[in-house]
Amino acid sequence: MLDIAVTDSCPVNMEPGVDHPTRIRFASQLLDFLDRELETPSWDHIAHEYVVFARKAIEDGVEGVPTNLRADYLVSRALDCSSLTRTRALELATELFTMRNLLSEVGWFQGRVVDSNLAAELDAWLSIYSDLELGDAIAELLGDRMRRTRENP
Repeated sequence: MLDIAVTDSCPVNMEPGVDHPTRIRFASQLLDFLDRELETPSWDHIAHEYVVFARKAIEDGVEGVPTNLRADYLVSRALDCSSLTRTRALELATELFTMRNLLSEVGWFQGRVVDSNLAAELDAWLSIYSDLELGDAIAELLGDRMRRTRENP
């Protein structure tokens, strides 16, 4: 039903009286129904659908956009999905960057560590090594930030 509301070429959307604002209001109500009745574990699971309609409403200049499809509401709701602050997110990203770098250094020792608990911990970390990727651009920015911090403590 959401696809029908967003697709301009859908036959029902060409009927008289089915204008763009009506479709946006319908999508708004349907999204709120899904959010409320399906008890999604977290709003981020359906955030994309809200954003699709909000962007379409804004780009098309729709008047009277429902509150749940306005930029302020969506940004607020998205930022509330996590308890992370910007500072804590940066700290975590820095820790991941550091851990990834260290794992690339000590990975060579896998299978050579004598202590079985330590060996198991290293194996566990190395098994998720690829999941710790932050992307080249972020890694470069964090690397620069860490170098500046070491140079100017």
